[in-house]
Amino acid sequence: MRFAFKCAKKRQRKKITVVTKSNAQRNGLVLWDEVAAAVSKDFPDLVEMDKMLVDAMAVRMTLHPEMIDTIMATNLQADILSDLAAALARSIGIGPT
Repeated sequence: MRFAFKCAKKRQRKKITVVTKSNAQRNGLVLWDEVAAAVSKDFPDLVEMDKMLVDAMAVRMTLHPEMIDTIMATNLQADILSDLAAALARSIGIGPT
């Protein structure tokens, strides 16, 4: 998580979106949310951190990609979202995860 925050800190917009599904996976991903909130306190110079459910993130990527800067997600969620990003760019199978 610190790596993602460090990447976001270097970017011009200094925005990070933490992708979760803690509404349905109450054990592991609630901890994910808590750790992300704790780590964010070590980066007070980040302008914005928001938390978004993975399904809503897919909608945002499709309808409002300009609102996205740095995404932090679990491996499973990032794999699905990277496939979506590749499809949106019409390059599925070429883009990295």
